[in-house]
Amino acid sequence: MAAVAAPENDTAVTFYGGYRSGGSGLTDANSGDGLTIESSAAGAISLDFFASEGEPDLVGNGIKHAAVGTMILVATACAVAIPFGVMTALFIRECASSRRPLPRKVGGVLGAMTDMLLGVPSIVAGLVIAIAVVLPMGRFSALAGGLSLAFVMYPIVVRSTDEMLRLVPHNQVEAALALGAPRWRVAWFVSLPAARAGIRQLT
Repeated sequence: MAAVAAPENDTAVTFYGGYRSGGSGLTDANSGDGLTIESSAAGAISLDFFASEGEPDLVGNGIKHAAVGTMILVATACAVAIPFGVMTALFIRECASSRRPLPRKVGGVLGAMTDMLLGVPSIVAGLVIAIAVVLPMGRFSALAGGLSLAFVMYPIVVRSTDEMLRLVPHNQVEAALALGAPRWRVAWFVSLPAARAGIRQLT
């Protein structure tokens, strides 16, 4: 078998059950199944690798584009999903504790819709945002990607916040109402602060 020239760096690749490349060429490994890659490429991880603004598809350039894009997407998704999710959960919880039938029905409908969104595949969220945002804009953007991620995050934030609001002691709520505070003040200044630690951990 013809020999293959070894690479300039000291990289050795072993195909178990096949051949070994490295040194003077391609040799029989005479081992079991699997693949082992041995390399001294750890030196490629440097500050330039994280801060390079070169073309991402070219060898030797870094991951700045991917890192910055990821941070923009996550920041956009959090800025949309967390406030709306917390407010929706707070509204559902207040509707569920109401004595009037209409608010209870509204809260039940919103809860059922949230449960439905939990089962929606992420590809469907992407298609919805593509139709609603990408097509009218005529191009892809970080806003569209962030909204797609927010679409997936929103029902998770709602259900997580709702579970934490359920754990708020009922005595605190009743005490605030007994002092004459309106329900929106009780929800905003009593229930939400009491559940803040759990909401922060779950979201």
